[in-house]
Amino acid sequence: MIAISKEVEINLKKHLDEKTSKIELINNGVNIKVFVDADRCKQEDFFSKEDKILVQVSSFIEPKDQFTLIKSIELLPNHIKLLLVGEGELKQKCELCTHVKLGFMMLISW
Repeated sequence: MIAISKEVEINLKKHLDEKTSKIELINNGVNIKVFVDADRCKQEDFFSKEDKILVQVSSFIEPKDQFTLIKSIELLPNHIKLLLVGEGELKQKCELCTHVKLGFMMLISW
C-alpha cells in the first residue's frame, strides 16, 4: 500500500492491522485537512455490510487506468465492489463503461 503523505501513512497505520499491511510513503502534496474535516458517511449509505470495497482515489486520467479496474471487477465475486473517487477528463467515459458493462458500480466525485 502506498501513502501519499506522512499524515496519510499515520492514519493508515492507525486504521489497518500493521501486521498485514506494508505501507510505503510516496509524497504527493495533498492537503489532507480537506478530508479530515469532511463529513463522514457509513458503508451502509452506499453498500451492504457484507460488501468488501476496493477504493481508488485519483484523477481520472490515462496513467491511473481506471478502465483496467473496471474490467477486473467482473472477475471477482459479487460482494467485492469498486468505489472510484475523483475528477478528470476520463470520468464520463468511466461512468459510461460502468453503467453499460456492470450496472452495479458507483462513482463518487469530490
